[in-house]
Amino acid sequence: MLFKKRRTRTVTKSDFGKNVEISRYNPITKKGVYKEKDVTYRADGSPREKYVEKQVVKRDKDWNWKSEKSKYSLYIGGKKQKSETSFNTYKPKNKKR
Repeated sequence: MLFKKRRTRTVTKSDFGKNVEISRYNPITKKGVYKEKDVTYRADGSPREKYVEKQVVKRDKDWNWKSEKSKYSLYIGGKKQKSETSFNTYKPKNKKR
């Protein structure tokens, strides 16, 4: 049986910047990635800013979350200013027989 990766991409533009949301899921590896970017265009006297939020989730065969990794980054003028990462693991739920 052939499994297909699911992907979505949404871009919302405004006069000041854009928001990009991308999600992917691979059923073979049971891994999903969600990434969101907020980009503020460069204006006179201010550099371009980019805020990136990325979340990677691994699931088991029953679609329960096994682990989650979240990363938040702020870039100003192309240079990384702040970065924060968090990691969580989840215990499997008890199954009824």
